[in-house]
Amino acid sequence: MQTLARPVQWFLYRVARAASELFYQRGIRAIGVDGVVAAAGVAKVSLYRAFPSKDDLITAYLEEQDAHFWKGWDEAIASSRSAKPPLQVIIDHLIKGLLAPEYRGCPFANFTAEFAEADHPGHAVVRRSKEELRSRITGLCQATAMDKPDDVANALTLMLEGAFALSQSATGGQKGAATALRAAAAFVLGR
Repeated sequence: MQTLARPVQWFLYRVARAASELFYQRGIRAIGVDGVVAAAGVAKVSLYRAFPSKDDLITAYLEEQDAHFWKGWDEAIASSRSAKPPLQVIIDHLIKGLLAPEYRGCPFANFTAEFAEADHPGHAVVRRSKEELRSRITGLCQATAMDKPDDVANALTLMLEGAFALSQSATGGQKGAATALRAAAAFVLGR
């Protein structure tokens, strides 16, 4: 006997996948619910049963982006066969992400640029993710036993955020951002 869990999971996966691709590549405000419905191949009424509003769908998109980012982070550290410290492994991992052909900037920065309304539920996801970034960078700096790990973490976090933003500008684009991040991290870390 088949349960409803599998069809519901498949439905949610299709909607989430379509929304994620469209929102990230084209912008959240540029894509209406009809666009997500068409790309996912689902009925609008079904989408609204799962996500009562576009804001709910946007928040789910941001939560998925957050989970994806941290999964990649954790996998980069776990799968590293290098003698490099975990902090350098993460910097290399993020630079690799910056250089990916499909990279279109930080999805959280993109969301924030589109939604200035502080009460949008997506901002809670963004804040949580950015706090987690700062916390993890701080932890890696402390584990490296460097002088002033909190100051170094602040500098690295600022550099990462800057690289995410710079990657989408005309000033060198993705390659320029990756090169700048690599040089700045080496300077800050004294390597």
